[in-house]
Amino acid sequence: MKEEIRKIIERVATSGETIFIDDLCEELGKEITWDNKRDIGGVLSSLSKEERYNKGMISVVVISKRTGLPWDGFFVNAKKLGLMAEEESNENFFERELNRVHGADWGAE
Repeated sequence: MKEEIRKIIERVATSGETIFIDDLCEELGKEITWDNKRDIGGVLSSLSKEERYNKGMISVVVISKRTGLPWDGFFVNAKKLGLMAEEESNENFFERELNRVHGADWGAE
């Protein structure tokens, strides 16, 4: 599942877009359930940790329909990794990291 998710979110990042978590579930052929979203969130966290210093936290492109932002764990991870200051707003970090990820070359290794 990790490589499937990587391909989808790299495509989304390359196109300069975002994707709702529910749409990601559907694209993966998964039911939209809390358990599936939690499992996908774990994979997204792993992918973001892998790329955090090079191209950015790629999971920034996966957002909630309710808030228009990534899940809360995204911001917790960003702070733990030293990418987001404690006093920085989620909205500010989201915008900054989204621009970074959209500007990266996801076709290059």
